[in-house]
Amino acid sequence: MVHALEAVHRLLKPNGTLVDIRPHAEPSILEVAVGDQTLFAEPKREGDHEGVLDSDRAMDEILERKIFEVVRGRDFEFFSYGSTAAELREFWDRYNDYEDTPIEEEQLSFEDKVYAKADEVRKDSGKDAEVIVHERVRIARLKPVRSE
Repeated sequence: MVHALEAVHRLLKPNGTLVDIRPHAEPSILEVAVGDQTLFAEPKREGDHEGVLDSDRAMDEILERKIFEVVRGRDFEFFSYGSTAAELREFWDRYNDYEDTPIEEEQLSFEDKVYAKADEVRKDSGKDAEVIVHERVRIARLKPVRSE
């Protein structure tokens, strides 16, 4: 990833901007809620964060080498909503179709159990319940540092 960020630096115009958006390494939370009341909340997946940690290390290296500088950055909460756990799972499965590394069988099994529990809670709580994936994300605007 460092190589890709170096290439972006070469390609950006001097006044160009790199926008860095990536999740935190902590797992996303699968929730079931009715209105403001959370009825269920558990990590969606365990231990599947090496790619995020790799991108964190790459960005740290680029910033340390002063190839880019952060102009502004912050964290925010990102929510995906579904009427059922199956609907939300299908959405995330389509999203993950673009992943380069396959998800380990152990991770899929863990996720199956969490989604099943969430769906049980949703069914028991009535038709107004929503299933939500909640993740923390960071966003930063970076400017290239040019040597004189």
